[in-house]
Amino acid sequence: MPYDSRYSHHFPFFTLGTIQVMLRDPRINFGLALIKGPICTYTKFFSEEESEKPGIQQLITELHYHFPYGVRCKNKKQEEYIIRQLKRLWETSIFQALECIDWGYAGCEVKYRKTQAYGLELDRLLNIANQNRFLQCIVHNGGVIGFSSTVSANKLIPLGKGIWFVHQSNKHPYYGQSQLLGAHIPWHETWMLGGARDIRRTWFFKNAYDGGTIYYPEGSYTDESGTVRPNEELAVRMAELKRTGSTTILPSAKGLDGKRSWEYEPPKANITPQGMMEWVELLRDEELEGLGIPPEVIANSGSQGMGAATGRMVPLLAWIATLTPISLAIINSFKEQILDRILLPANNFQDDYEVFSIVPINMEMPQGGGDVLTKTVNNSGVG
Repeated sequence: MPYDSRYSHHFPFFTLGTIQVMLRDPRINFGLALIKGPICTYTKFFSEEESEKPGIQQLITELHYHFPYGVRCKNKKQEEYIIRQLKRLWETSIFQALECIDWGYAGCEVKYRKTQAYGLELDRLLNIANQNRFLQCIVHNGGVIGFSSTVSANKLIPLGKGIWFVHQSNKHPYYGQSQLLGAHIPWHETWMLGGARDIRRTWFFKNAYDGGTIYYPEGSYTDESGTVRPNEELAVRMAELKRTGSTTILPSAKGLDGKRSWEYEPPKANITPQGMMEWVELLRDEELEGLGIPPEVIANSGSQGMGAATGRMVPLLAWIATLTPISLAIINSFKEQILDRILLPANNFQDDYEVFSIVPINMEMPQGGGDVLTKTVNNSGVG
């Protein structure tokens, strides 16, 4: 990737090691959960007949199933089998697959099981010891045929025994691009040496109070051992040992001017610099924006905690729409690498099939009220 040194102080290097550190930030993990949660919860699969039923149409609309898909196949037994495998992928392994959002790619081992009713089918996916940063894909004739670990390069996992997911494949066909890239700059400004958190911590550690002042007379004193020590040394020791709740004892002798020779002014609270706390909060919002999440989706200012339900539906729906390509990419990868390659041939299924998006739309509003008529539109992108 081209790197312009003129802007390097604003655009720090983004590496796989950076991703590993960013995943320790609870705000980043919260943002990733906001992306993965709707994909997991609102993705549903139906047969072709179910997708045309008014009850299913109403269910999709009322329960906000944002990612409903139907399966069409002449062989209804094959259709049922495909739906079962897609549902099992979502029920057992969707978060393993969605790790590609974190890293840009994810390699998983595929576990199978054999049942009397359905033959060979998916059991679950296993991430390779959560070491995606140590994985590299194997490419042949422009396509991925497997992957291996750079830690143990002799362990090659071909597609079928493994599955390779790519996030934002338009950025790179084999390794994609991490969703964390957009949040890297505000995250870096938050956590770097001299960043927002460092400044906030340093302020409250050193500058919340002025520490107090001790006035001491010039000269020295003789301690219990007979050693002559300067008054300045005693004053420094007193200031360093002063703690909240401690008592200060000073001689009451006064000088010629009527003031006490030793005097102590207690610490006073300093005013927090204007904008410091807001700076940290702005960076938190920028991290969400960098992840592709409008802050309005989770903001509850003046909404009694209702968030997007109170006048924020436009950014909510716009954000949900950006998640559709992620669910489609997971389905496509599973279909091409596991379903078509292993599961369907192993069970002697040979008919063509299609996975399509179910889009309920308003076709007609009956006179005098009544239910809105709906129709399924086939607009899959999943061939």
